[in-house]
Amino acid sequence: MLRKSMLSRSIVIYAGLFSVVIGMIMWFSFVSTTSQLKEQLSETNLIMLNQLDQRIVSMLKDVDKRVIGLANERPLRAFMDNHFQDDTEKYSYYADLSKLVSNLAFSNSYTYSVYLYSEASKHFITNTSSETENNFYDKLWKEDFDSLGVNYKWLSTRKVIESESQNFPIYHNLITLVRSYPLNVTEGFRRGEIVVNLDENAFYKLVTQVNGNRPGYTLIIDRDGKIISHNDKQYLYGNVSEEEYGKMILSKQGGEGQFQSSVNGVPSMVFYTSSSYTGWKYVSIVPDVQLTGGSAKWRHYLLIVAVMLFAFTVLAVIIASTWIYKPIDQGLQRVFQRLKSSVKADKKTVITEELSGIEYMVDHMLVANEKMQQQIHQSIPVLKWRVLFDLLTGNKVADKRFSLLNFRLESSHYIVMVADFDRRSEMAGSRDLSLYAYALCNVAEEMINSEGKGEAIVLTDNRIVMILSFAENEPSSNQILALSLSEQIKSYVAGHFKQTISIGVGGFYVQMEEIHQSFNEASSSLQYRMLMGNDIIISYEEVADIHTAPSIHVYRMYGLIDQIADAVKAQDMKAVERHLRQFFDDMTRHLLPEELIRQLCLQLMMKAIQIVGSCGIEKTEWQPLTERIYDTLQKISHVENMHTYMAEQLQKLISLISAKRATFGKNEMILKVTAFIEERYMIKELSLNMLASHFQISVPYLSKLFKDHTGQNFLNYLIDIRMREAKRLLEDTTKTVSEIADRIGYTNYSSFIRIFKKYTGITPGEYRETVMSERLNRAAGTAYSPPGDAQ
Repeated sequence: MLRKSMLSRSIVIYAGLFSVVIGMIMWFSFVSTTSQLKEQLSETNLIMLNQLDQRIVSMLKDVDKRVIGLANERPLRAFMDNHFQDDTEKYSYYADLSKLVSNLAFSNSYTYSVYLYSEASKHFITNTSSETENNFYDKLWKEDFDSLGVNYKWLSTRKVIESESQNFPIYHNLITLVRSYPLNVTEGFRRGEIVVNLDENAFYKLVTQVNGNRPGYTLIIDRDGKIISHNDKQYLYGNVSEEEYGKMILSKQGGEGQFQSSVNGVPSMVFYTSSSYTGWKYVSIVPDVQLTGGSAKWRHYLLIVAVMLFAFTVLAVIIASTWIYKPIDQGLQRVFQRLKSSVKADKKTVITEELSGIEYMVDHMLVANEKMQQQIHQSIPVLKWRVLFDLLTGNKVADKRFSLLNFRLESSHYIVMVADFDRRSEMAGSRDLSLYAYALCNVAEEMINSEGKGEAIVLTDNRIVMILSFAENEPSSNQILALSLSEQIKSYVAGHFKQTISIGVGGFYVQMEEIHQSFNEASSSLQYRMLMGNDIIISYEEVADIHTAPSIHVYRMYGLIDQIADAVKAQDMKAVERHLRQFFDDMTRHLLPEELIRQLCLQLMMKAIQIVGSCGIEKTEWQPLTERIYDTLQKISHVENMHTYMAEQLQKLISLISAKRATFGKNEMILKVTAFIEERYMIKELSLNMLASHFQISVPYLSKLFKDHTGQNFLNYLIDIRMREAKRLLEDTTKTVSEIADRIGYTNYSSFIRIFKKYTGITPGEYRETVMSERLNRAAGTAYSPPGDAQ
């Protein structure tokens, strides 16, 4: 009985000890494994969402770029203005527009349909039809777009019913881009809209391609929480703003993140990221059941192993204990002595083995901890960059993250500076530019912290952003210190890097949450480098009163673009140079932003290229001159260099036109026709039909002859002559505008004013006032520059 009691007690003690040790090992292994799996899944989902954003933004920008190209087509402009010479020209332009719209509609697999809408005629054109506004089936987009007060917008998914048949209604889910025409005007100056609809089903294929076989599902929502795209189409047009997870996502202004929430009653992990291009948010939802599916397999596996080890341990203890108590026939005392010594020896062996196992486990944990500390140390620069980037973009930064990373910033009083290398195109390559940028970042950080506290980071476009913080709230002295540091940094770069940089300095702000405003101001200031020159420091205070150019100035730019294009068509390089100088002088005088200057220059080149194509010149002749125009314009950093480049390109295009027309030779008939027009341009009934009848030739032949030898059609040629005479009369006579209109052949006073403004960019009255003002300035001894294209 005593033997059985001691045997049972030994079995219980040893089995319990081994069970505890094995259970702890299994638990630590399970926790470590599941934590790593969750971290890997979280990182994978965020990377997937960022890749999805890049793919979608690339596709949307490609669509938008094609829309901008369409906006430069002459038939589109005539349609938007509802201005045609006659019905023949109107129907010809309508046919051309239908082809252009079809090309855009079939440019990729995502585009479903394209509309053109004219405010003047209240008319729609698609690739298959032409309808009035009252008869067109899809008009809801216009109400949404007009209410926004912007010049372009990607609208959320809409259900568009194309057939209202009671039995079989046909509808499509469409994501819509709406761009106003002209491209950069506000609502009051719109002449029409270009509408591109994307098929939501094709659009969602991008999501499935990026997702692959990852668990959960992905949806896309707009700024208001409306669902734009979803794998389950019944959720389209829904709104997640009332859902708990939707409120949490929409409360974030940007960036990316993850959190635990209940989605449709299912506990899930929610991952999200934001698009800076559209403002949409990409959301990946993974139910906990799928999230922990991999860890459940490990848990079951470890549980089976634990049970097997436990059973083996109990069996080993029973065998060992039975063997120890076997020699009881040698006497109770000897049994107890041998039992005592044997138990001690066995216990020592077992404990030694257990301690060896625990020691191995502890060593393994220490090595893992050391590796984890090393990874954390290596990740600190990336984490610091991410937090600073969130500050610059206005994303809320958690106080805990900010304090853990030990930033060298005061708790308030900030100024942001943005530096950029001036001669990027002259550097050997992007790698050299990155090396220069990181070197400058380190130098700037050292200089900043020698005077106070601050941080510096390199953005993905190799601009260097410096955040200065101050101990005291003294805006003027802090601004002076920021400008002084900028001078030191600029001088250092010139002396050691043999490069020049320009620096934009933002305003002074007290709260950390306002840092992004100073960053936006510094970036905006740097945009005026093209006008103010390189190797310069631009404080936001210097340009604070300069806003985006009013629509009237942009509208005048479009008028000058037309004049330059007409001069190219007429092969008049002197007129091109005169209009081009006025073009760049106006942009400089009104301090248009750098990006708008590049866009206007691009539109001018596109219009000039169109003219070359319309003259019958083969594409192989002019295409080499126009390759990489966009990239070249992006690399030019000063407005005078831009002017020189544009003049050179236009000269080459004029040379092509001249060479083409030289093949026609001189034509005696066209000389007689043009002389007739020069003498009788004031006849109100003057038309192509009248000329054909007078010279006894057919209208089509005369039209072709006229265009081949003059480079423009009869109507444009006549308008040029009448506008030149109108400007002469406005400059040199006191006749009223109504008298001048009648004198040059216009019976409708309003038509004359409209055509004059379209031709010069200003009204006749404004033109006369400008001429008088310039003459007074010239008389007073100031420099005189004739307005418009006055001759």
